[in-house]
Amino acid sequence: MQNSNWRMNDWQQRRLFGALKQQSQRRARQRLGLLLCGVTLMGLVLLLSACTTQPQQPCETPQFPTQPALSEPLPLETYSKRVQSDTETWAKRVTGTSQTSKP
Repeated sequence: MQNSNWRMNDWQQRRLFGALKQQSQRRARQRLGLLLCGVTLMGLVLLLSACTTQPQQPCETPQFPTQPALSEPLPLETYSKRVQSDTETWAKRVTGTSQTSKP
């Protein structure tokens, strides 16, 4: 089989080779883009892997506080007795003051 390009005129040959040239340029740009993406990803991986160094000394484990008591200790006197004594003290203080005379 012979090459049929000899039958084309100059314009057709320039058009054919121009299209082939554009395709090869497009492929070169795609390959360059892929290469740049790959290099960028590799650089990112290297930078991130450099940040994962082990600490020089292990951290101390935190000390947990003591457990709270399950029940509160009972007070020495109950709430009602405390209120009653406070009320009596207040009543004595109020009744012990002298009343002012009416004008």
